[in-house]
Amino acid sequence: MTEWTAPQPSGPDDPRRPNTPYDRVPPPLPPGQEAPVSGPPTTGAGAWWWGLGLLLCVPLLSNLLVVAGALGYRAAVRKTLTPTGHEVVRRAVNWHLSQLLYTAVLLAVHVVLLMTFASDEPVPLASPVSTAMGLLVLLVIYGLVLSIASANRASRGDVTRTVGAIPFVRA
Repeated sequence: MTEWTAPQPSGPDDPRRPNTPYDRVPPPLPPGQEAPVSGPPTTGAGAWWWGLGLLLCVPLLSNLLVVAGALGYRAAVRKTLTPTGHEVVRRAVNWHLSQLLYTAVLLAVHVVLLMTFASDEPVPLASPVSTAMGLLVLLVIYGLVLSIASANRASRGDVTRTVGAIPFVRA
């Protein structure tokens, strides 16, 4: 009964209190010095996995989502990337930006061809109007395959050659 009536010690000085990571506060860093990065090094495969956003099948919107995700991933893991990881992320961002540009150009070509050739009569399937959309479908399929294959290779520490990528981001 005495334990209910006697005040119990509590607080950070209590020796019976469990020592948790929340109790240990690191000392403040001097101005201009960055905190050390903890955790395993990052391979950069996440930048390629953003390419699966193309499965949304909304041409420019899904491309913008993929580019934003890859750039955000690049900014978030920049300090933990291995040297190969930096190259992997750079190539992934370059490919996603290139694919966004290619998609915009193909959609613009499709609209121009549609306005040029469309009339009251039906347009045959093998017309120039369907060529731009066919190329867009091939571009999306190539982007998905490249993203999956490159992400798998990046998780093993390898770099994939990205055919067709414009070097927007340099080393």
